[in-house]
Amino acid sequence: MSYTHARALHILNCKGPQIMSGLGDDLGITPRYVTILIDSMERDGLVRRQPHPTDRRATLIELTDAGRQMCGKLG
Repeated sequence: MSYTHARALHILNCKGPQIMSGLGDDLGITPRYVTILIDSMERDGLVRRQPHPTDRRATLIELTDAGRQMCGKLG
């Protein structure tokens, strides 16, 4: 797992679900790289995309149970 993957897990664990642009800002990465990162983490079952409850243009990224377990392993 890369450092950026681990940081993304930590941010989602601490802050809860985040929109992609907010997560990218916290990580200091480009929107394109956020998409690549989340695609990878979603394939690994660590996160899932959910529709934003009030902004239909936005997508929330949230941890799955496997993502929370991975956070515990990372310490």
